[in-house]
Parts: sequence; C-alpha cells; structure tokens
Amino acid sequence: MKTVLFGGTFDPFHSGHMRLARSVIDNINPDRFIIIPNNVTPKKSGLKITPASDRLEMCRLAAKELKAEVSDYEIKKGGPSYTADTLEYFHDLYPADRLYFAMGSDALKNFLSWKDHEKIIGLSGIICCCRDEKDREDCVFIKNAIETSGGECILMSVPALSCSSSDLRYKIKNNQPIGDLLPESVEKYIGKRGLYRD
Repeated sequence: MKTVLFGGTFDPFHSGHMRLARSVIDNINPDRFIIIPNNVTPKKSGLKITPASDRLEMCRLAAKELKAEVSDYEIKKGGPSYTADTLEYFHDLYPADRLYFAMGSDALKNFLSWKDHEKIIGLSGIICCCRDEKDREDCVFIKNAIETSGGECILMSVPALSCSSSDLRYKIKNNQPIGDLLPESVEKYIGKRGLYRD
C-alpha cells in the first residue's frame, strides 16, 4: 500500500494546499493521504501561530473535501515537529506501506539542511510539486542528490496558485477580499471563530 503524508503549519489550510493535495492524489493514487498539522515548526519557533485545535479542525474540514485523513500525532507529541520523527512513527504504524512525504518546491530546495534528512530519505519517498518548468529545473539538483543517496524523489508539475498563509492572514485581518483562496468550509470556520482578526 502507498501512504502519502502531507505536513505543515496550515495556518490556515488554503486553496494552494488543496491544489497540491489533489494533484498528488490524482497522480500517485495513494491508499492513504494523511494531512499532519505540526505543533511547532522548528524554523518558525517563537512566531505566533493559531492554536493547534483550530488548525487541526481546519485541516479536518479540508480533508473531508479531499476524502483524506488527518493525524494529530505531531500536535499530541508536543515540542518541535521534525519530519524524521513523524516518518518513524508512521513507519512503525504501517510497516508494510511505502511511505511518501509531499512538499512544495520551496521546501525541497532547503531539504538538504533539514534535521536528519538522510533518515527521511531512508524512510520515505519524496514528492515535490513544482510551479513551472523553471521551478522544476531548480529542483533537479536536490532530486539527484536524494537519488544518489539511494532515495526516491518524484517531481510533479502543479500550476502555482498565488496564495500564501501569511497573505491570507493579512487579508482577513484587514477585511480584504480573498476570492476563492480558501475552501468554503474553512472560510466559514475562520469567520465563526473570528480567527486572524486581532
């Protein structure tokens, strides 16, 4: 069986995340696609983020549209969320599965600086969603490095959506139109909870 893990802060889970997830699901056809909101991203330590309970619920709402699963493993574990630790957990949970970890191209370009990236390569394949051909070319060096180390790296083309979590938070705070940059269920939840207003 194939299990794809998709981790991130997801503050909030937006249409760019949806597009990446749908592309991976359509192209890889995994048996499981699991969204994993982190507790604290090491590189974002000290920054203000929305409470884990809200981010988890936004992921669950988006997952319903994707027919995906959501795991609260990193939130319950507490502390900084390291991908290698998460992959070890899911490797033990699904020992017969081939694991894949999905990410955007910006993450892949920094991948060789990640903690225990060699362990990650040993535990899972990497799926990277590239915005365009130039972006894909920029990722080839990292793909080659991963494969030279005995790992697997799949580069997929996913047309970019001009959307980032920080931009969305700014727009919501300042009552600017956000168009279709959020799944409808997530947008309703944000409004109901009054998130990103202060």
